Amino acid sequence: MQNSISGLSEKIRDNTIDTVFNKSNAIVYAYLRVLSAITGENYAEHFKKHPAIKKVGRKLFTVLEVEDTGFNQDIEIINSWAELLEIKDWFAWIGFEEVPETYYQ
Repeated sequence: MQNSISGLSEKIRDNTIDTVFNKSNAIVYAYLRVLSAITGENYAEHFKKHPAIKKVGRKLFTVLEVEDTGFNQDIEIINSWAELLEIKDWFAWIGFEEVPETYYQ
């Protein structure tokens, strides 16, 4: 857990571009919310100085608050997170048959 919140440090903040700092910490926030539900600990307190990160992190967490229905839902979650993180154009889904042979070498 300590490693997870170390990404909020001023040193990291000063050496990381805003997009990476904010988006990666929003993911960490969502992850810690999941852990909080399991452990009963309140990890959100570490983010009180970062309301914008919390806002996106809450939305990411909300996407996870559904019953796991398998592979197709995983794709939906990934697509939802990509949209919330504004990175949906960073990747594309392709069929297994479309993966080039060179990928396996």
